[in-house]
Amino acid sequence: TVSPEPSALVGPTVAEVIVEEKSAQLSLPAEAIGSVNGHVDQTGSDELAAPRRDETADLRDPQALVYLKCFGGFTVWAGDRQIEPVGEEGGVYKAWELLALLAAHPDGGLARERVIDAMWPDVVDIASGQRRAKAAVKRLRDVLMLYAPQLPRKAIIWGRDGQCALDPQFISSDVHTFRTLCHAATHLPPQEAVTALRQAVALYQGSLLAGRQVPYYAWLHDRSETGLTLREQYREAARDARKHLARLYYQERQIDQAIAEYKTLLRGEPTLEEVVRGLFRCYHRLGDLTALLRE
Repeated sequence: TVSPEPSALVGPTVAEVIVEEKSAQLSLPAEAIGSVNGHVDQTGSDELAAPRRDETADLRDPQALVYLKCFGGFTVWAGDRQIEPVGEEGGVYKAWELLALLAAHPDGGLARERVIDAMWPDVVDIASGQRRAKAAVKRLRDVLMLYAPQLPRKAIIWGRDGQCALDPQFISSDVHTFRTLCHAATHLPPQEAVTALRQAVALYQGSLLAGRQVPYYAWLHDRSETGLTLREQYREAARDARKHLARLYYQERQIDQAIAEYKTLLRGEPTLEEVVRGLFRCYHRLGDLTALLRE
């Protein structure tokens, strides 16, 4: 059965680069995961995570036919319908891993060699790796187009330029929107930056691809040149976004909101000196000596 055509929902924008993203809290069935991986990532708690929102109240990019939620789990939507990998063979789930890999990386794409290294690290023959990757791309296209028939095959790019990527015109990821919002906030006037950062921190609803029903992906735990994993990089970015938001609230004399952001940051790391100083400044501006002493 093919789902109805996805409805286009239009939401508010900031400087023409900001869209609110859908954030449903569903994931792949445990039985499907266990049959392929036999190991699940059971980490998911994150003090920086935003409160869960009503999934039906969210708006998303009207141009995107498929929406990918990676923070706090891994869920794939075509329109208003959650979709899952279908098929008896394990290769279908390998295709789903490719989707997670591209959705979780900052630019929505990777060099083909990096895709092969990440997903088939034991394959030393280049031709064999290419064949496996092309098969995963084909399976992924087939699964997504089953539920989103308007999705063009080119939405999953296997380019001659050596790149494997998702076309953002058709496939949207909360990770990519989060990064766009954070970047936009550094160039916007204060009030618009506040709007962008509020949307960014709302998108961060848990650690990247974390949860009891998310498969174990080895590449998720690889460390970059910075020494951080992808999950750690986005947690740092979420922390920085909340710090930026708290500072803007303070500058705009929205002290109660600034205090709330600083307290959220301190729940995860109570000894962050910069955050403690920011909180003390807020209480000082309010003249709340009791709260200042209590903290």
